[in-house]
Amino acid sequence: MVRNINLSIEPNKIYGLIGRNGAGKTTFLKTVARLQNERKGEIFFEGRRIYKKDYLDLDVTFIGDEHAFFKI
Repeated sequence: MVRNINLSIEPNKIYGLIGRNGAGKTTFLKTVARLQNERKGEIFFEGRRIYKKDYLDLDVTFIGDEHAFFKI
């Protein structure tokens, strides 16, 4: 399970998240990309909860292991 993460992410960089099966990597990334809601805790982006920001202002992309793409 992912707990107590603090990240500073620089623009124009590519990042990855690795860990054991069931650790919460996909859940964390889907939550940051706003594909699902937080189960516990809060996620902040530029000092505001991500669910209080306009989705398009987040500039976050998530590509999971599913083999389908959807136009949003």
